[in-house]
Order: sequence, then structure tokens, then C-alpha cells
Amino acid sequence: MIQLLLPLLVQAMPVNPAPAAPAAIPPARAAQARCLAVLAIVANAQRSGVAAAKDLPSLEEDGARFAEVVGEAIVSETGMTREQVGALLGREVETVIALTPLPIAEARTCLLMARIVAPPPAPAAPATGPDTGRRGGAL
Repeated sequence: MIQLLLPLLVQAMPVNPAPAAPAAIPPARAAQARCLAVLAIVANAQRSGVAAAKDLPSLEEDGARFAEVVGEAIVSETGMTREQVGALLGREVETVIALTPLPIAEARTCLLMARIVAPPPAPAAPATGPDTGRRGGAL
């Protein structure tokens, strides 16, 4: 399963050149990395048709935006390469899988975090059509 999830996480992250020595990951970013793992696991369960995972909204888009923002931040703040961040996320997925049954409750919390850190785009403004001359009321 990790082989299915990891490419999605790494693909969402931008490619940036990094300094040679990575720094430690701040605790807030470590929590976000765990949430990325949780969202990836539950999104995979949704794609696989697991009934419990269907109780949540689709996690694909929110997870991808979150992965991009968090991955970029980890690269920028720590000096890790994209590949190192991918490996970090892979280990996080392995840890969550080993310690937790399908983490639906945690995914709900992580979805809230994802929407705060990487909010969905604003909805498009309604299109205004030509004035038809109708002004309400009975005809």
C-alpha cells in the first residue's frame, strides 16, 4: 500500500534545490506529516471502496493541496530534498499503518488541518448573463 501512496505524496510536492545538511523537522511540521500519512491512507481506502472511509468527503484534492504546501515547507525549513521528504512521509505512512486501524477519526481532524493550512480555492463568482428584461413579479 505504501508503494501506492508515496508517489501521490511526493508528486504533489514541488522540486526545489536544497542545502546539503537537512535540519530537524519542527514539531508542527511533524504533526502535519503524520496528517499527510493519515489522509493518504484513508484516501486510498476510499479509492478501494472501504465502507468506513466513504463516511468522509473525498480526500484526494484536499490531501494533494496539503501535501504540496507541507512538502514545500519541510523542504524550505529543513533543507531536506524532495526525496528525503518522500522517505519521511513513507516512514510516517508505515508507522500509522502499524499502529492504527484505519484512522477515520484522525482523518477528520487532519482534514480540518489540511483545509486551514492549504484552503480550497474560493468558489468562482456566479456568471452574470445578459439582462432578459424580466424583473420579477407575475407575468
